[in-house]
Amino acid sequence: MMPPLSNEDAAIEEAIARQKESIRGATTLVHAWQKRNNWRTEGLLQFVGLSLPSESYVKTDPLPAFRMIFDLPSYCYDVHTRIGLTVLRRLVHGTHGAIREFFKQNRTQMAHKVLGEALFTVEGGREKCELVYPSLSSLEQRIFAHRFGLPFDRWLDLCDLTRDALENGVIDRLREEVLLQQYGQGKLQLIAREQQPVNKATN
Repeated sequence: MMPPLSNEDAAIEEAIARQKESIRGATTLVHAWQKRNNWRTEGLLQFVGLSLPSESYVKTDPLPAFRMIFDLPSYCYDVHTRIGLTVLRRLVHGTHGAIREFFKQNRTQMAHKVLGEALFTVEGGREKCELVYPSLSSLEQRIFAHRFGLPFDRWLDLCDLTRDALENGVIDRLREEVLLQQYGQGKLQLIAREQQPVNKATN
């Protein structure tokens, strides 16, 4: 599903279509490798090497702070994990008042997955010194809003609410709470010990 496109949006769409066709045809070794391994990155590997007809810059904003939760960075507990999905559902249904009220006022299907996309936008999808195309980022966010049936300004509001919950520690505290509930302190400590390297005595 696509929102109405400007001329600049259409140029980006055409560039992406050409890149995807190049990967599909796989006429070079690099493209053949991208095609073969694209599934490993949920379809994102095909965009390595993409050139867009728009300005870009290197974003130097600091990355969101993270905590180590049972030997994993907190951002690892995302929409691809059972823990992450449980956290998202609890946020939607009442743990965080502002997020709960947002979804009461803005009905959308699979609300926890919509929230997961917002969390990826503000946390999981960030990279240090990432190359940013503002026009592409704008189009991407408008597509998200359109796909979820949200006005664009409401989608941006959800991203702001999610960022606030992240920065205030709400999401990480909930991640830790869900881990403890599902696995228990003893089992988590055992897992942590098993993951530590074993120091063998040498003669």
